[in-house]
Amino acid sequence: MKKRICVILAIIIGITMMPVFSNATTTAKPAKVSLNVVNDGHLKVGWSAVSSAMGYIVYIKNITKGTCKSFSVGKTTSYTIKDISCLTHKCYFSIGVRNKDSRSIRWLSTSKKYIEPSKLYSSHSFLTINKGKTRKLRVTFKTKHLDTDSYNSSLIGRWTSSDTSVATVSQDGTVKAISQGSAKITYRTINGLSKSTTVTVPKSETISGSMYISNGQHNSWHTILGATSIRSGAKNRLNGTVVSDYRLKTIYVKIYSGAGKRLENYKKRTSAYSYNLTKISKNVNFDDLRNGIYVVKVVVKSTKGMKTLYTHSLKVTSKPSYSKRGAKIVQMALTRQGDPYSQWLRGLSNYTDCSYLTRWSYKQVANVSLPGTAAGQYKYCVKKNKRVSKANRRAGDLVFWGGKRNGRYKGIWHTAVYMGNNMIVHANGTKTVVDTIESDKMYKIYYGRPY
Repeated sequence: MKKRICVILAIIIGITMMPVFSNATTTAKPAKVSLNVVNDGHLKVGWSAVSSAMGYIVYIKNITKGTCKSFSVGKTTSYTIKDISCLTHKCYFSIGVRNKDSRSIRWLSTSKKYIEPSKLYSSHSFLTINKGKTRKLRVTFKTKHLDTDSYNSSLIGRWTSSDTSVATVSQDGTVKAISQGSAKITYRTINGLSKSTTVTVPKSETISGSMYISNGQHNSWHTILGATSIRSGAKNRLNGTVVSDYRLKTIYVKIYSGAGKRLENYKKRTSAYSYNLTKISKNVNFDDLRNGIYVVKVVVKSTKGMKTLYTHSLKVTSKPSYSKRGAKIVQMALTRQGDPYSQWLRGLSNYTDCSYLTRWSYKQVANVSLPGTAAGQYKYCVKKNKRVSKANRRAGDLVFWGGKRNGRYKGIWHTAVYMGNNMIVHANGTKTVVDTIESDKMYKIYYGRPY
């Protein structure tokens, strides 16, 4: 009996000594949560303090997968998250914080999308910028996954300068030259990748700091040549835009043999401050080159002087092996991403439409002369017994959409180059883009391999 009384007294004493939380305390949570990327590339969470908090729990939640990681922190109002292992490619995620004495979590006002890059590319490895001038750097990337997000999404990361007294950088990649010297401009992603550009600010103004080529707009190419290896007789493509602080006078495209003999010296006169190189692609005689190794140079003359802006080797071979042709057709089509759409102007300057894009890509790589319409191209595939099934499709094949009552063969009204993983590159009526194949019961989809 005495033991029972002692136990009851102990319980009563324990209950009376327990801390009492008011309703306000048990539901108290930070009023606001913010998220930034710090210089080392990690995510830094900040939040408003809760007066009675003994500490906080920080959460990073993969909304798409429904997984979450939590981190216990003390009486602080910020925390740097270094473990993002719960995030997956293309997932949406959010950050939350709660008072340890509360069950209520305050989440970010909007979720974020995470793209997981496997490799980074920079538009420039070295760049000279005259004092007081600005240049825009661009980082592109590839992922382990082939999907439209890899082409159309942006990364989460941070730009930094190793010496802000020489050059500063804003978070859109704009670099401003401050004073003489050299600095590394680096972009870091939250999954630990980084890419740097060495920026030099000369003592006095130089021609090298006034002109450059803006390139690297897409993941598919990282030089201004559409392809650095082409089939003999193919028409290669120039990409990128020459930009100058001074008025441009002449743009030269020069091709040299491996022995250094100049074979081509095309020149274009202009009086602008920038010039899109795709406009002169058709005038450079790449298709006259026989098998061998060549050097392509872009030399620009402005009112300030003359400068060689680009030098790259080019390999010309006989047509690629059967197994590689499809991949090269995709590569060639991808060089036209962003080109404007026009049925009437296709083939002029950088204009294209759906059937011109497929016809042009096949001509460059496989030397196949396809008809000029989507319906004509599929009829060609049928006539040559070049149809393929959906189960056997592969990169480089053509995709056709039919079933319309338009008086054309099989009602075909659109075509694209198949990339693999249900993805295509095509001229969509506005410009050339990467897309996925959307199934629609209203249309019939056919495939062909006309090489």
